[in-house]
Amino acid sequence: MSEANASRALLYLEKVVEEHHLLVERLENLILLDEPDEEETVRVLKELRNKRRELYESFKTLAENLEYVTYRQTREEALGLLNYYYAVMLPDEINALSEVPKKANLSHLKEDIEKDIVMINRIKKLIMQFVY
Repeated sequence: MSEANASRALLYLEKVVEEHHLLVERLENLILLDEPDEEETVRVLKELRNKRRELYESFKTLAENLEYVTYRQTREEALGLLNYYYAVMLPDEINALSEVPKKANLSHLKEDIEKDIVMINRIKKLIMQFVY
């Protein structure tokens, strides 16, 4: 475990965060429609699941190595990113996901959405251990 691991995780995480953010925006745009394209919605949900796994692993690596970070700017950047995700991005994703089963043509996705929200809560719990 080291500062180098934390720095690498942070660099990788920045890429994953951007990709995740774009996927959440795509989902938000889809659910604005009265009848979102089912195939596109399912594809975005699958991509979000993959990104969420990457986020979890990256957050975990970052959190495990945070105590070894001595460079203040790296530490502050990492904590800032964790805080932002906890306070803004994850609640936004939960809100968007919660809207999916409310669409008549997507109601069959409710069970999968519930599993997604469980995973998001695991990520939030992980972040809470190291930030709050």
